[in-house]
Amino acid sequence: MIESAITNTISLIDTELVHDVLFIVDSSPERPLFGSKSALSAACPYFKVMFESGFKESKSIEDYAGASEDEEEPYIAGSILKLVDEASQELRLARYFSADGSDEDTPISKKRKLLAGQDEEAASHYTRILIEDTTYEAFRALLVYLATGDIYFEPLLSQIGQEAFDSFHAKYEIDHPDKPKPVSPLSMYRLAHRYELDDLRARCLVQLNRSLVDSKLVREAFSEECFLYTEIKDVVHKRMASSWLSIQKSKEWIDTMKQIEAGALPYSSTLLASFMLRKASEPAQTGFQRRYY
Repeated sequence: MIESAITNTISLIDTELVHDVLFIVDSSPERPLFGSKSALSAACPYFKVMFESGFKESKSIEDYAGASEDEEEPYIAGSILKLVDEASQELRLARYFSADGSDEDTPISKKRKLLAGQDEEAASHYTRILIEDTTYEAFRALLVYLATGDIYFEPLLSQIGQEAFDSFHAKYEIDHPDKPKPVSPLSMYRLAHRYELDDLRARCLVQLNRSLVDSKLVREAFSEECFLYTEIKDVVHKRMASSWLSIQKSKEWIDTMKQIEAGALPYSSTLLASFMLRKASEPAQTGFQRRYY
């Protein structure tokens, strides 16, 4: 019974029923996602402030009236949300939909018109928001989480390899055909951080720690996510410090140090200094070597 209710709730995200917000993920504009301002506001204070303010935390759409295509469009509270006016929406999405009129009265055609801003009556019902800097699956998972409190994670590709990663998804689709596609804890952390969802952020960090493999920690330790997010860096570096005796002798660590010395890894100097300060502040492990390669 509960499982059925959750499935029904999730399905509403993909339909236009009882919704007044239309999200279009920039990477998958042909697959709209729908939401309710009242439900989103109740589940996420970030959305509540955004909807109640009428997007006043950024320039209003009127400030961009008559702007050329080369001028910057209005951002809503950061780089992920962008309010899209009728003209720019049509320009961005026209390339994805045919305009031959052959299916003029079909549901597909109505959806095309809605997405392109051509159905004025339908479009006026929605606040249309373009979602950038994330994937369709990740943002859909965020909406599912806000509606149900559930989140489904996939393992980290960098930690288990492509073959095991593909096997996980194949088995998941067989075992859980009605559940949302699982997503990376790193992708979800970025969204949780952006939308100030503390519980989701904490769950992502727990899952990240579970997903780490000691023999492949070094790659994550010098990743963009570790550079941008202190909490992610703390999880990965703490795990690496606890396995330092084996990691400092590993080929992966030695190769990485050579890449850093050659200036081939962005963010690496800052992250290496941060990790070494952590190591220096912790009790020495037996066999600890001060030299890092």
